[in-house]
Amino acid sequence: MFSRDEFMSYVGSASGSSYAAGLKAIESIYGVDIDGEYAGDKCRNLFQKLEQDKRSTELNKTELKRRSDMTSHLKKYVEYRENATAIEQRKRFVSWMQGQPRRDDPTKKYSVETIHAAADKLQSGLKKLGVSKYAEVNCFAVTDPEYFAELHKACYAKAEESDKKQGHRDFRNGLDFYMQFLSEQNNANIIPASPMQEKIKLIIAAYKADFERVNQEERYKWEAVGCYWRNWDIEAENFAQMYAEAFKEASNLLAANMYWPYKMVVTFAEQEPDKVRELFRMLYNEEIPLAQRYVDFRAAFDEFYKPQKLNHYQDLHAISVYLSFEYPDKYYIYKYKVFKDFSSNIGYVTDRSKFQSEVYKLEAFFDVCELVLEEVKKDTELQEISSARLDEECYEDGGLHLLTHDIVYFGSKNALTDDTVTDDWWPSLDEYDPNLSKEDWKKYILEVELPDHPSPMQMLKAMMELNGEASCKRLSQLYGGTVSAYVGCAVNLGKRVKKYFDLPACMDGDQERYFPNPFLGKNMIEDGVKSYCYKIRPELYEALQEIDLSHISAKYEEDEEVSESTQKTDVNKNTILYGPPGTGKTYNTVVYAVAIIENKLLADVKRESYSDVLERYNTYRAEGLIEFTTFHQSYGYEEFIEGIKPVMDNTDEDHSDIQYSIEDGLFKAFCNKSAMPATKKSNLDLGLNKTPTIWKVSLWSTGDNPTRTECLNNGHIRIGWDDYGPDITDDTDFTENGGKNVLNSFIYKMKVGDIVFSCYSSTTIDAIGVVTGDYEWCDNQFDDGLNRMRKVNWIVKGINEDIVEINGGSTMTLSTVYKLKVSLADALALIQKHLPATAHMDEKKNHVFIIDEINRGNISKIFGELITLIESSKRVGQPEGMKAKLPYSQQLFGVPDNVYIIGTMNTADRSIATIDTALRRRFRFKEMMPDADVLKGISVEDISVSEMLARMNKRISVLYDREHTIGHAYFIPLRDNPTIEQLAEIFENAIVPLLQEYFYEDYEKIRLVLGDNNKDNKEEQFIVVVENDYNELFGSADIGFDDSVTYEINRAAFDNIEAYRSI
Repeated sequence: MFSRDEFMSYVGSASGSSYAAGLKAIESIYGVDIDGEYAGDKCRNLFQKLEQDKRSTELNKTELKRRSDMTSHLKKYVEYRENATAIEQRKRFVSWMQGQPRRDDPTKKYSVETIHAAADKLQSGLKKLGVSKYAEVNCFAVTDPEYFAELHKACYAKAEESDKKQGHRDFRNGLDFYMQFLSEQNNANIIPASPMQEKIKLIIAAYKADFERVNQEERYKWEAVGCYWRNWDIEAENFAQMYAEAFKEASNLLAANMYWPYKMVVTFAEQEPDKVRELFRMLYNEEIPLAQRYVDFRAAFDEFYKPQKLNHYQDLHAISVYLSFEYPDKYYIYKYKVFKDFSSNIGYVTDRSKFQSEVYKLEAFFDVCELVLEEVKKDTELQEISSARLDEECYEDGGLHLLTHDIVYFGSKNALTDDTVTDDWWPSLDEYDPNLSKEDWKKYILEVELPDHPSPMQMLKAMMELNGEASCKRLSQLYGGTVSAYVGCAVNLGKRVKKYFDLPACMDGDQERYFPNPFLGKNMIEDGVKSYCYKIRPELYEALQEIDLSHISAKYEEDEEVSESTQKTDVNKNTILYGPPGTGKTYNTVVYAVAIIENKLLADVKRESYSDVLERYNTYRAEGLIEFTTFHQSYGYEEFIEGIKPVMDNTDEDHSDIQYSIEDGLFKAFCNKSAMPATKKSNLDLGLNKTPTIWKVSLWSTGDNPTRTECLNNGHIRIGWDDYGPDITDDTDFTENGGKNVLNSFIYKMKVGDIVFSCYSSTTIDAIGVVTGDYEWCDNQFDDGLNRMRKVNWIVKGINEDIVEINGGSTMTLSTVYKLKVSLADALALIQKHLPATAHMDEKKNHVFIIDEINRGNISKIFGELITLIESSKRVGQPEGMKAKLPYSQQLFGVPDNVYIIGTMNTADRSIATIDTALRRRFRFKEMMPDADVLKGISVEDISVSEMLARMNKRISVLYDREHTIGHAYFIPLRDNPTIEQLAEIFENAIVPLLQEYFYEDYEKIRLVLGDNNKDNKEEQFIVVVENDYNELFGSADIGFDDSVTYEINRAAFDNIEAYRSI
């Protein structure tokens, strides 16, 4: 008979009993002793019997399935017997761990359940982590500490992810304690620092690397504490004035971003100085428990400010500032977002069983800070550079608490990983060696790069000036150009080097990297953010030192190759973000737009600071790369594509001469603008204005003539009507000779930066130019009688292009000057077609057109014929690109390939199911539902906002549907201000009105959502049921009402924390 308990322990607590039952069934059915079978032939005969039975036709499906399970159980038994060493090791580990103190509370020991859970992970959990090298390893079979240290390092991050999903630390505890256990067994003393300690060290290293910038921004904290110590006197006669003076340097902490604890203390103290004096005396009394001081301090401010319906802002942050200033060697300055983000960055999980008081967040934050302080105390270099910055105005910070807080604040802003700061350049020679000599590099540079690739040479020249090392960001700052342009140069240089020397591929995991052919690289912190630094390979550096680079400017100027390797964004050409209100749809359009314009992956931009992304978004919008509109019921084709609009003739004295002009709609104008290239200044600058008009100009007449030749040779256009003199005014009489519209267009409407087509025949043009000068009168300088002139830069000449098709199917008329129907995109395409080989126009930048509330408009009516043209494959520039003739202008119009459309759709307003099929087919839909996890860690007193929202949304899904749930964005303000006042403002002004809209004032359902039906105390109900006496109100009249109740909103409940507990 096998040892049941030992076998179950080996299998693990989750499956042990079922496996043991399977072995017992084998012994019963086959009349054998499992241990005896193993001793005889390691159960081979028994396996054969099971295999025969699995193929038997006499057994039913249940029995066949049972034999299959038995085979699995028997295999586990054989494995168990073969791993007897591991079994004994597990026993020793479990016994040893029972004597270990808990990491979160050394006064306690781990429970048996926790120990076995950790042991289970070590025994069979690695296969679930996805680290292939160790997937089949049973940790208890490992007795070599050095091998396990490698395993520990490789698997810890994945173990951390697994633990966080499960809400415990079993895997990490197992790995950490087994490392310690092996070390003690072998007396090896190689216990690695915990991953949290390693991450803290990385943050400290990054802090030191960026110390100069950080000190400029954060030094005020030392000055503020110094100011407090010079001025604080609790016995001061004028307490309010003393408080204001003591905390005057702490405005960043107590009076910023709509947060006013400083002001509220001063106001209170001005009216009741003695009471506020005693409150601070109590707050600073260390004999009173901190939680009690916090509660009593807030209660006094509640009593003073609540009748005024004002927020006093005396929250945990403010209290921590007061205490840190009074006891700077004991307390730390707390802020929830800093605590949350820093904890996330180092992998710290708050154990609520350890922190139970009203100020548990403070206590947990102080616990984190103490972990950092341990590392700060070990770093003498850090202490020295921090001390050196302090003068007599600063607090000396002997306890290093301010320095520790500063590092925590810094670490909360920078999500660092193990490779964020490193001294090692990648790849090492062992990982990849191009094996190129100095002479190889000299030959290559002189033959390939110098003659044909100016941009990479400019980059190399700039890096040589910086001793061979620089990040692309630093190069951009010092020498111009964009970060992506330098990345493109590095990658393209690497590709050419690989091809020229036929080098092997440099692999980074599954991805080939090209930059390591000429460069090495490493992660670094620069200006407070993660960056990547390039270093010229030594052999290339030596070669460049011997090559004459004096004629090359380090100032960056782009060439045609810059865009070759530009990463394409993964955002679809047409995307709609849809979901209930408050789920971050409009918020996310900012991220999507920046990813599109910068040609980045969406996930990469999402990982950036949203404030940084928003700043770039606003810049791009100001540059015209982003357009924003909102659809509504009356929005039409005319506003979106084009329409006819009335125009008053200002030259008509009676203002009765109404004319009509065809005006571009918002989307068409945006598409035309997006077709404009960013010209290369070193090659070709078209000089276009922001909205160039395309004009037809006749140079004397059609065909070859002296006037045409003179104009094309001397860079201008000329027209006549000289008899009117130099000035055309409202008094000019056009009755006899005409020309009013032509002269008006030439003198007043034509602008510098417009495009002119030189008309050669009724169907063809022979030149295209850009207007560079204002109207000039030449005073009979020309004998042909055409003395009205504008200077023009002729971009292309001597061409023969038929423009009938792109001019809306119309031939050109005899009128000397007028607007053509040619689109800007078509005009630029003609220019590009005829440019000489030495001139190039840059690749067009991506543009983003955002349509908010896209489902509120009549899509078919607004888009018209463009519903087909917006398809990715039908965009201008694609092989299947299409254009349609617009009904008003008769222009051929297509949607450029560089225009992206992002729509937002509120499903509470109109379900996605009702959207036009044609629209659905052409857009990618990205659902954005409420995400309660975004609010995890946010609590108002002891109420979890995340759990509260999840419960409300579950009720709404049952009572209505999932498309009318409540978005998490409504509760985001609680991140920085988790107070009952803020929560009350959200519920009173946002949540309840939204529910009223959802349920059409069906207050019984609203009560169900808010949990009012479960509240016995009416003071805690948001919606109160009021009984009505209809006889008293209306007498005996039969008014036909079934219900005798009405509903009232109980405003007092919003400020009552108990009202939220039953939600």
